[in-house]
Amino acid sequence: IIGPGITNVMWALVIFYWMTYARLIRGSILEVKENQYIMAAIALGTPGGRIITRHLLPNSIYPVIIQASMDMATIPLTAAALSFLGLGAPVGYADWGQLASFARNWIVTPSGGNPFQYWYTIFFPSVTIVLYALGWNLLGDTLRDILDPRMLI
Repeated sequence: IIGPGITNVMWALVIFYWMTYARLIRGSILEVKENQYIMAAIALGTPGGRIITRHLLPNSIYPVIIQASMDMATIPLTAAALSFLGLGAPVGYADWGQLASFARNWIVTPSGGNPFQYWYTIFFPSVTIVLYALGWNLLGDTLRDILDPRMLI
């Protein structure tokens, strides 16, 4: 709807990804605020701002950090997919989606030549994308194992 370009891709990703974080933060805050230490702080007359900064945010931020590490793999893949379709970076920028899109012309030849002659034109951008996503997903899993208090029980 907003057209091709790097800036438009960034705006589209921001518009569609903020909702996940808002839902996650809201759910975490609603869960943490029912704990007894929050009720004890309220009963002692602790100001609301202090409860938020000392208790709510530190105890509800871990799911957001984990989701952000997982999205560090998802968002570039989405941008690469939009670039592959021609909606991302303009021609001439080094982009994973454009590299894969340009490689299609080398693999599918109209003359019926050997399609595996230029295998490396699609192989290396694809492997790079997969390794990037795998690395961030493994980091996210590790952070979840370390930071999630429910995993400690």
